[in-house]
Amino acid sequence: MKSLTMKLTMAAAALAAVLGVASAQTSRAEIPFAFRTAGAVMAPGTYLITEVNGGRVFQMRNATAGNGVLLMKPPARNPPRDWMADGNPRLVFECGRGRCALVEIWNGSDKTYRFSRPKLGRDEEARRVEVTMKAVTAD
Repeated sequence: MKSLTMKLTMAAAALAAVLGVASAQTSRAEIPFAFRTAGAVMAPGTYLITEVNGGRVFQMRNATAGNGVLLMKPPARNPPRDWMADGNPRLVFECGRGRCALVEIWNGSDKTYRFSRPKLGRDEEARRVEVTMKAVTAD
């Protein structure tokens, strides 16, 4: 029953994402490494990030392969002052030995969204990698 409920929830979120994508702002990011997010491993590439479902969900889609994930927005926090000063929206990854995970999205507004961090191995140090996003303009 849990599996069915989860599948229906994901289907509803996907439908809401598709319906909400028409009026949403989209950003593009070049991510040069594989990473984990929303329980999936994503390949390096160009990603389109769109806020959908009334801004409650991020849709992250590989522009070449077409596959993607939906990320429910966690509670918002204030971005660091230096981010506000430079104004560049960004994705933040936490990387350990050979693996990276998306841990934060800042869309250039007054709020940033932090996702749960992966567990690291004992004595494993993490490093933060920031990838700048650019707004996608309509042709």
